[in-house]
Amino acid sequence: MFRVLPAAPFPLIAAPRPYTLSARTPRPIKETSSQMIVTIDGPAGSGKSSLAKRVAKALRWMYLDTGATYRAVAYQAQRQGLDIHQPEELDRLCRTLDLDFQWADNGDLRVIVDGADVSDAIRTEQISSFASRVATLPQVRNAMVDKQRQLAAQFDNVVTEGRDQGTVVFPHAQLKIFLDASVEERAKRRQLQLEQSGQPADYDQILQAIRQRDNQDSTRATAPLVAAEDAVKLDTTNLTLDQVETKVLELIQAKRSSRP
Repeated sequence: MFRVLPAAPFPLIAAPRPYTLSARTPRPIKETSSQMIVTIDGPAGSGKSSLAKRVAKALRWMYLDTGATYRAVAYQAQRQGLDIHQPEELDRLCRTLDLDFQWADNGDLRVIVDGADVSDAIRTEQISSFASRVATLPQVRNAMVDKQRQLAAQFDNVVTEGRDQGTVVFPHAQLKIFLDASVEERAKRRQLQLEQSGQPADYDQILQAIRQRDNQDSTRATAPLVAAEDAVKLDTTNLTLDQVETKVLELIQAKRSSRP
């Protein structure tokens, strides 16, 4: 699993100054040569969220947690008593979702839905499971793609992570990363994450759930999980988080240096 080395060639600096990302008011999508978008895709437990957060903090770029957008939909859908067999109602929910991302003073990214901080509530296994099923609906994915583009349009430099960022949401991103790791290693990481948050963590159940999620993500009809043809593929099974971060920062620096 990822280990943190005491000294990294690219040490973390302070988080960006607190800002708010809002998908309530659509803004035109930027199509400028100055904007740089880095996408990080991969299966559950590959380390894309941890990596994206660290890279964004190190560069003082905007971090877009796209998984949180689907979790927010799942959270609100459960509160409203909706299920996966009500695609029209879920589409309406997505289109009217009052969703904000806010950087806290301590560097944490907070998820705000209808004015309430739901950052912890959307991270439960129950919401995760429902979010994975909701995300298979074309209506939901299409609506979330629009919101994710609106969020990214508010900043010039963006690090975004998910499962379809380089293939569907930002197909013209300047740098695309695809992370992977063995399913056993990914299950260990998820187990540790749950244990650290005080939640039940049975390794065998987690392993089975990840395998099911892999199959679901890779076989769904809409935006299946697949590496973009021009993505840089990184296997993180035997790498520390510091090592992966260093590699990605080097790739970003090389890409920026080669730009006119």
